[in-house]
Amino acid sequence: MSSILNFFIAQIKNFIYVCIETNKIMKNLLKLFILITCISFAVNTNAQDALTAFNVKVDFHCPNGQKKVETGLAELDGVESIVVDFETKVVSLKYDESVINQEQIISKIEEIGYYTEFSDRSKPIKKACSHGGGEHQHEHDHD
Repeated sequence: MSSILNFFIAQIKNFIYVCIETNKIMKNLLKLFILITCISFAVNTNAQDALTAFNVKVDFHCPNGQKKVETGLAELDGVESIVVDFETKVVSLKYDESVINQEQIISKIEEIGYYTEFSDRSKPIKKACSHGGGEHQHEHDHD
């Protein structure tokens, strides 16, 4: 009888030991999860902080031009956010300086067909649309 009792006591001790060790493992896994979450948050925050803000006035005149600028700039690697304000004609964007610079952004806007406040206006560009005398002299739909 004592051998059966000793067997059960040994099993109970093993069970308690496993529970204690499992609890330690769970606590350590929880600590590891919290650490990884904090590191991930810090890396993402630093990546957001590393972005450069840039505002530039662009000579578009219609909603189609606004859309062309938004779509064209969205194609650029390193540009993370774009807001094109139709009323003010100001393009506000955030970009990664390690991937792209302001000159490349301005060049892209000119490639799309619009001058910016920083453009060399003596340099000819193929305009996306031309507005003359208050009438549209171009072929595209206005939304």
